[in-house]
Amino acid sequence: MGALIFNKGVVFRLLLAVSACLLGIPCRYDGRAKVNDEVLNLFLSGVEVLPFCPECWGGLGVPREPAEIVGGTGKEVWEGKAKVLTKSGKDLTSQFKLGAKRVLEVCEKLSVSLFVLKEKSPSCGISLIYDGSFTGRVKHGMGVLAYILKEKGYKLKNELEINNICFKKGDINGY
Repeated sequence: MGALIFNKGVVFRLLLAVSACLLGIPCRYDGRAKVNDEVLNLFLSGVEVLPFCPECWGGLGVPREPAEIVGGTGKEVWEGKAKVLTKSGKDLTSQFKLGAKRVLEVCEKLSVSLFVLKEKSPSCGISLIYDGSFTGRVKHGMGVLAYILKEKGYKLKNELEINNICFKKGDINGY
């Protein structure tokens, strides 16, 4: 499983785990996707991709009420100092953590090489997440899944950084 990449005489197995919404799968809270042409082109070029949505894997349906991290970032969610709440105040922290744990478990078993995550998402944001006010403002910080993946040592990119990944003739630039 995974594409074989040749680089300086060494063979690498490459499997990307990608936020499903970036591939056009309608799994976002609003029932839509956030397809990213660069990410989709990676898949279409033959790179093996594992799509996932930690919120769906945590048991949340589509569509669903919007949720944001209130009181911190993904780090504070794992420390029990912040919560993931819907706009109406429903606590979804346990579902977000369960989804993150499930993604981590599957990706550990499959030896995922790299994660491509949706920036600003309360699960997948790598450097920016919504600030918890439900006004569209963002703050620096990681989402629930992104934080636990980073803690486990995984390589993370967001959809805006995908141009820094190059798979031409077996070269792994930026990786």
